[in-house]
This record gives sequence, C-alpha cells and structure tokens, in this order.
Amino acid sequence: MVAKMLFTLILSGSAFAGDAAAGSDQHAASQNPAIPAPQCLNFAPAGKSAISKEDIPKGMGGLELVARLAYAETLAANCPDKNQELSEGIAAVILNRVRAFEEKGKDDAYRRVVFGKMQFASSLHFYSKAQWKAFTCPTDQAFYRTVYTTVVQMNNGELKNRKYASATHYYLHNHFEKFQDQPWGQEAKLVANLGENCVGVYSLDKGFLRAPY
Repeated sequence: MVAKMLFTLILSGSAFAGDAAAGSDQHAASQNPAIPAPQCLNFAPAGKSAISKEDIPKGMGGLELVARLAYAETLAANCPDKNQELSEGIAAVILNRVRAFEEKGKDDAYRRVVFGKMQFASSLHFYSKAQWKAFTCPTDQAFYRTVYTTVVQMNNGELKNRKYASATHYYLHNHFEKFQDQPWGQEAKLVANLGENCVGVYSLDKGFLRAPY
C-alpha cells in the first residue's frame, strides 16, 4: 500500500527481480493441487492507469488473487531479506478486509478487496516502482508458493496470529523514498512493526472503507 495517493504517479516502466529457478519451481508448484502454478497473464497497460478486475480471468479464485497481491506487495516493500515476515502481515490485512466484506454480505468479496478503488497502488498501478508485473506474472515461484500456503493456512484458521486480528492497514516505509511516514496519524494504532521498520501494520477504528489505503 502506498500512501499519499501514489496511484496518480503514472510513470513508465516497472522493474522487479526474476528467479533463475523459475522453470523447476513452476513444475513443483503444478504438482501440488493446493497451490496452482500461477498463470502469467497476457497483460499490458495500454493507456490505462491501473489493473482492474475486468483485466483478470473470472475463473481465478479468490485465494489466488490474495496470494498474488500479497506476493507483489511484499516485493514492493523492498526489504527482500524480510520477505517471509512481511508477507504474513500483509496477507493478514488483505484477508481481514475480505472477511469484513463477507460479514457485510457483499458478493465477490475477494475481488472487491483486491481491486478496491484507491487501495493497493504499489502492485496494481503503473509507475516506476510498482510491482504490477509481479502480480500479473509471479517469477519467484518458491516464494510465491510460500505466500500462497500462508494465505490458505490463514484463511482456514490453521495459521493464527492474534496480533493481526484487528489489522486493517499497512504502510510500506521503503517502497517510495518520498513518503516514509504513515498518513493516518493518531487514528492508526500500530499492531506490528515488521522487518525493522520496513512495514507498519495498523488498526484503524474507522476501518478501511475510507480513502486511501
């Protein structure tokens, strides 16, 4: 999640690290029916400002959408040696939002959350530091499988961390050098400081149905 409405920064290009072992990992992922090997989507910005739910195959499951987003957001955090820790907090926030929509009886809660207006700009909008390519085509298959497993276990209640129970927001302190302080001020209660101040996870009493992030 990028503060200060970074979705307005539509710059050219997007760089992200690949994985030399992607081929073998792709095969391994396909052997585990619980973790589908991610399909690389044939997608290009084509003058748009962001990825929308209309760009994603309707058959893609909700947990896969969350896994792709948590994977891309973790890479966007720009603290690669802390990825495992960061991905758990990020996935927890996304799933908490999904549950909130489900509790309100909203249809298609996963897509509502993942593609919510003014939300996950660091992975779904097109500017130089955004990780939209990681969302559309995860290349680090080993880490993607780890994130997907975390998402499934959290969703099933197999992986529980009480500190994330009320988490509704997070802030990527190292994602964009111009913005290093979370934008919610005293409204936000710090739930967890992950990766030595790389990602702050927060709870806001007003919830997340407000702009932005």
